[in-house]
Amino acid sequence: MTEAYNNSSRLVLGTSQIGSNYGVTNNNFIDEEAAIKILNLCYKNNIREIDTAIDYNNSEKILGNIGVSKFSISTKLPSIDKQTENIEKWIYNEVENSLKRLKLSSINTLYLHNPKDLYNEDGKNIYAVLKKLKSEKIISNIGISVYTPDTLLNLIKKFQIDTVQFPLNIMDNRFNTKLIKDTIERQSIRIYIRSIFLQGLLLTNSAIHHNYFKRWRVHFLTWEKWLEENKVSPLDACLNYATSVF
Repeated sequence: MTEAYNNSSRLVLGTSQIGSNYGVTNNNFIDEEAAIKILNLCYKNNIREIDTAIDYNNSEKILGNIGVSKFSISTKLPSIDKQTENIEKWIYNEVENSLKRLKLSSINTLYLHNPKDLYNEDGKNIYAVLKKLKSEKIISNIGISVYTPDTLLNLIKKFQIDTVQFPLNIMDNRFNTKLIKDTIERQSIRIYIRSIFLQGLLLTNSAIHHNYFKRWRVHFLTWEKWLEENKVSPLDACLNYATSVF
């Protein structure tokens, strides 16, 4: 845990901040010029996967303008309106427009940004369309981006999912259970961990956190004390922790 993290090939570049100031600790807007530098640095350091989403404002458009064909790209489908009459047409339109913005002919994983869409009466139809996209090689993998362990376990029991994405960090270990690990391994599901820095809260001093987070300050102070005592940077600690769990 105290050793510097050096396995960059296991990292994925999240792009929610490209084209917006997403995040509770972020006030910066990453424009195209800055994004070019970031992508060049990633490629140079063997980080070859990019995670984006249709709902990430101009993220896909900026990535497409830069050119990302040398990266493995995954994106997320927005929540599907229950009033949508033609599910297949809607999904195909969203994916087609996403590919146009990214200037690609296919992507690695298409995640459901709101996997609970699979719970409603159109769930089987939605999944059937995703399978069709996969059979046509427009996408390589069907994925779900989940927020709770129950959602994850319920959906992978009902549907054949290739890839799952969920939050995990030093202060959030809800997915770090034997049941989840065994189930995912048994079904050969690929795992991607997100929010390993807790939207930057684990990398910044608790003294400058928004007042909303003051109720948890004792936990952040304990975290900061541990870092100081073990002489490890928060970046290395977070990276090594996340990659040691899964």
